[in-house]
Amino acid sequence: MRRTATTLLAAAIFGMLAPEAAPAADVYKLDPVHSVAVFKIKHLGVSYTYGLAPNLEGEFTYDPDNPEACAITVTAPALDITTEHRERDDHVLGEDFLNAVEHRTMQFRGTGFKKTGESTYEVTGDLTILAVTKPITIEAEFVGCGPVQEGEIRCGFDARFTIKRSDFGISAYLGPVGDEVTLMVGIEGIKQ
Repeated sequence: MRRTATTLLAAAIFGMLAPEAAPAADVYKLDPVHSVAVFKIKHLGVSYTYGLAPNLEGEFTYDPDNPEACAITVTAPALDITTEHRERDDHVLGEDFLNAVEHRTMQFRGTGFKKTGESTYEVTGDLTILAVTKPITIEAEFVGCGPVQEGEIRCGFDARFTIKRSDFGISAYLGPVGDEVTLMVGIEGIKQ
């Protein structure tokens, strides 16, 4: 009996001294209606052509007090991409560029989050286009988080970054069509 009491007392003291386990980061599923990527690419060295990758899918985990626990996966359905011009879209989605029939998605999987300011993060991860995966770093801004009318909790981020399409094997028409593609991505997630 005395030994059991001593064991319980030791367990209680150890429990008080042991560090608490960090709570898990909250999981947010992307709302495809409010998550989109806009891109621009130089045309003939004199202007930019803009396009849209709507209906983004995926999820992110977010803990403002523990950036190391954050992660994100965003998938863009390639066949949904548009430049608002049917013939150009057919070309962009065709074999010269995105080959969207064979490669139906593009994906970013972010695994490293580092807080760089009050509402900014450096996100490292892998971007996959045409089955080619390259590491990239993105500067992301935390836009906000809170309850909405339906009682859901939503959080959103915004990011802007540039990639070279030739890094992913998309080299058709280099020169007349620029190599650098600037992406502006806004995502909104619903807490699960």
